[in-house]
Amino acid sequence: VDRMTGLEETTSRITGNFPANGAQSGMYLIWKLAQEGSLSANVVLLRKPLGSTADAIRTGHFLKVLSYFPDIDIVASHHDHDNTAEAYANAQVALEENPVIDVFFGTGDHEAIAAYSAAEEVNRLNSRDGGKKIIFLSIDDSKTAITNVKNGKFELNTHYTPLVADIGMRTLINIVTGDKDMPHDIITPNIPMVTQNGDVIFGIQSQTPDQWYEYTFGPPLD
Repeated sequence: VDRMTGLEETTSRITGNFPANGAQSGMYLIWKLAQEGSLSANVVLLRKPLGSTADAIRTGHFLKVLSYFPDIDIVASHHDHDNTAEAYANAQVALEENPVIDVFFGTGDHEAIAAYSAAEEVNRLNSRDGGKKIIFLSIDDSKTAITNVKNGKFELNTHYTPLVADIGMRTLINIVTGDKDMPHDIITPNIPMVTQNGDVIFGIQSQTPDQWYEYTFGPPLD
């Protein structure tokens, strides 16, 4: 679950929607920059552990989208060990070394959270050309990240797959009880991205934070 492997003895692989996470982040960024009137940006990548499935696939699909836009520059790329303190330190280094940062892209939401704190600490949140706010692109689904989208701190959150562990356990139970027809690859569906106002991004409807809460946790109890 949550990892790709080429080991032939692996019976089944249950993967999250990692390609969509990266591609949707790239789509949103291009949409946002086009709205601003310039497809030029300096981007910092704050990334999960080197070689991890989530980082490799999310970053790869994000960069694939950006590769069609030559005026978007990757000015820094830092890995952490799924550790917020490391991500914060990496964001500090990026801010110190780059006087203009337009975008922070995190392959986990802890990195976007850390980047926002680091930029706020040095009064750089609105340091883009013309005083525009830095764009924060988040992946995964902590309540902190979703609340940051709702409050306008993050522009975007793309989600990890709800119930992926449940799917993994159901697959395991079916295998150990003798079901020989379980597929080798079980791919979970793509999920709409979340923006503050539920924008339509290149014809694709996004969710609002409140819609995501209800989708993930169910309607509020009376």
